[in-house]
Amino acid sequence: MKQLTQEECTTVAESLDKRDPSSLIIQGVINGELRCNRGWYVFLVDSWPYYNVLIAKPSDFLHKENSYLANFFSHYYYFTRCEDKNIEELFRSTIDVSRNTVVCLFGEHRDLLEAYLTKHGTFEMIADCDMMGFDENNPSPLPAEPTVDELEGLKLESLSPDDAEFVNTTWKFGTAETHVLMEESINSLPSICLRHFSGDVIGHMITGQDMCLGRLYVRREDRRKGYGKVLLAALARKHLALGNPPFWFIEEGNVASMKLSRQIGARFLSKVSWVRFDPTNDVSYNNY
Repeated sequence: MKQLTQEECTTVAESLDKRDPSSLIIQGVINGELRCNRGWYVFLVDSWPYYNVLIAKPSDFLHKENSYLANFFSHYYYFTRCEDKNIEELFRSTIDVSRNTVVCLFGEHRDLLEAYLTKHGTFEMIADCDMMGFDENNPSPLPAEPTVDELEGLKLESLSPDDAEFVNTTWKFGTAETHVLMEESINSLPSICLRHFSGDVIGHMITGQDMCLGRLYVRREDRRKGYGKVLLAALARKHLALGNPPFWFIEEGNVASMKLSRQIGARFLSKVSWVRFDPTNDVSYNNY
């Protein structure tokens, strides 16, 4: 398979169909890499310039640079027009079965992936999610940005690098190793926060490495005031202004998050799954 250059990645990201949920995700990974320049992923196609397969594959650099972060972000993303009979060969030729790996995929390929990976180790479902976003024909049904009076003096603004330490402490997987990740994300990707006049952040939301909206947080004492809705809508607006269709993931059964999404006019786009492979057959590998 051919590895894309940075210039070719830009061409692919601009040409992918923004109405296709599977295109949105891998387009987001490419744009995240181009904006952050982390070198976490390499991008492969089966042919060029016309291709039927596009893959985002974790780089050797990610594993060598920070093995802790590799546990979270060694994700494979697939965009394919292949027939099912060719999918297992695609997995065989691209997935490194000597490493712990997470694969993001759409439902139609889950059984094929499981059949392949269980030959080499343990296959485990870690998340079934609803992908949420907006209708292409009505991409901006968002509520109006609240006024200063409606926010009772709070400021709606981007996070600053000085907020990275606090944001890191609010993430359930946050450690000393992930602090630099938060700082880079705040520097390079869209973010939003509600800031008290004292300077304290009472709520925030950031953009993930695949350009999805995520890690929504509101201080416990400030919940049930509508701030989550304000933050989600504001970050969605930022993505729309950049020409990026906003999308995010909700784990199945999370009724509150689904209700919040519906309140800002979002709709269901697709089912998406994340599965973890462990070549050691050690089910205690539970860092995700």
